[in-house]
Amino acid sequence: MTQHRFQNIFAALHICKIKEDAANEHKKKAGQQYAPLLKVKPLLADLQLSCSSYYVSGQKLSIDERMVASKGRFCMKQFIKDKPVRWGFKFWVLTCPEIGYTYKFEVCTAKRLTETKNGLGYDVVMNLMNGMFRQGYHLFVYNFYSSPQLFSDLYEGCILLQDD
Repeated sequence: MTQHRFQNIFAALHICKIKEDAANEHKKKAGQQYAPLLKVKPLLADLQLSCSSYYVSGQKLSIDERMVASKGRFCMKQFIKDKPVRWGFKFWVLTCPEIGYTYKFEVCTAKRLTETKNGLGYDVVMNLMNGMFRQGYHLFVYNFYSSPQLFSDLYEGCILLQDD
């Protein structure tokens, strides 16, 4: 395939809706809060569905963060000094701790679009555990995701929580 043909196909290939993308770009230029993942949102939704439907997890689950290396220039790229991959995209992942399979994930954007009263760690855990309450899971987390409100809400949802 020639480069010219590839560029023609690439220009016509769209994952998101063109009108929504144009409105989102207008918000970005106007300095308003915009959705940085809008262009790839349908692809991420399909990946989420594939990850959760092709694997049946055991009783143990773990929530942690994962870095995906990137050398590109993106507003969502982050630096974490203590990780093996220091620069890249940060994901919050719900995994099976025995084999490391990613069951659900959420991309960490640099800015939150909405303010929350319970904090970021609470929101991450509740979003990743959505639809998994009252099914007998044991959840392992570390101190970033620990809060009394989270523990009581998870206890009400019958999820056993263990802090690493």
